[in-house]
Amino acid sequence: MNTIGPKYSTSDPKSLIASDFYRNLKLLEIVGTLKANSPFFVAAIASLESYLKSPGSNKLSPPLDYLNKASTGLESEIAAAMRLSL
Repeated sequence: MNTIGPKYSTSDPKSLIASDFYRNLKLLEIVGTLKANSPFFVAAIASLESYLKSPGSNKLSPPLDYLNKASTGLESEIAAAMRLSL
């Protein structure tokens, strides 16, 4: 079982944390645990991809407002972990 946050130190770079969330969200999509068409998943992946393509950026774009789109229990748990970690 993977741990998907909060498992990070305050000194860990945001890029490391974002990359870990991205990788784990994609894994959960591949195994069918998360639906690729859910509004939360689509927005989270887009935001994380955008952030990871701009390594000098300090903020995720768009802001973490999409976390409110979490609809399932697991999505809500992931959203809470992202709020704490990013």
